[in-house]
Amino acid sequence: YSPDWSPDGLWLVYTAGSKGNYNLYKINIITKERVQLTNTSGRNENPVWKK
Repeated sequence: YSPDWSPDGLWLVYTAGSKGNYNLYKINIITKERVQLTNTSGRNENPVWKK
């Protein structure tokens, strides 16, 4: 949830998880490459791209 598009429109950053542990991920909309950006317990939420 809480997705945000990269300034170039190629990546979507979002929050995903379960059981109280939520991490940030980004996915390339062309290649479908998924990258985990955080790996911590607790909640990492509301990612926003900086321009």
